[in-house]
Amino acid sequence: MRAWNRSLRSCGIDLFILSNNRSPRRAQDYCAQLGVPYIAHAGKPRAASFRRAMERMGRTPAETVMVGDQIFTDAAGAKNAGIPILLVRPIRLDNPFRALRYAAEQPFRALGRKRGRR
Repeated sequence: MRAWNRSLRSCGIDLFILSNNRSPRRAQDYCAQLGVPYIAHAGKPRAASFRRAMERMGRTPAETVMVGDQIFTDAAGAKNAGIPILLVRPIRLDNPFRALRYAAEQPFRALGRKRGRR
């Protein structure tokens, strides 16, 4: 991840972690290792969370993209803030609640794939 982050920075791309994790320490430790700014317990999907991150980075929605794995927090919040979204598959679904939430998102993911083919 560190090498990837350095590669992105050399291309003028800066990362920022916007985390809903209730343990600020987890985001703090992870981001410190990467040298990436963050907001823990961000309150996604509120658009204000995304705007706060853009303010800290000195960026506008036109200069920002959200990469996320959850429709109801990442995609909805980015859309409300006027930010394009790259929706990715979750890395892990070992948590039963996370697996259930991912299953509930499937119809929306299918609709997005269908729209993407037009």
